[in-house]
Amino acid sequence: RCIANLAWAVSKVAFHDVPLLAALSASARTRLEEFSPQEMWNTVWAMAAICWKDPPLLESIAARARSMISEFAPWGLSNTAWSFAKLEVCDV
Repeated sequence: RCIANLAWAVSKVAFHDVPLLAALSASARTRLEEFSPQEMWNTVWAMAAICWKDPPLLESIAARARSMISEFAPWGLSNTAWSFAKLEVCDV
């Protein structure tokens, strides 16, 4: 949960520190199995909000989201779809 919250906070202040974003991505990839649907859509929304494109993380989020899509709230699905579209990710 802390990773998703930190990603959201970074996006809200438009703090685009590449080493921090790389560390967040690496940490999120290793813990994605622990993320709730909300933590996933918050993370991908934060990425889109600051145009932070990490293909391995996006692919991992897409795969995890597909496996638990029935647990997503409607607004979570729309946030996730919007985020992938904003990042111009079409084929994950």
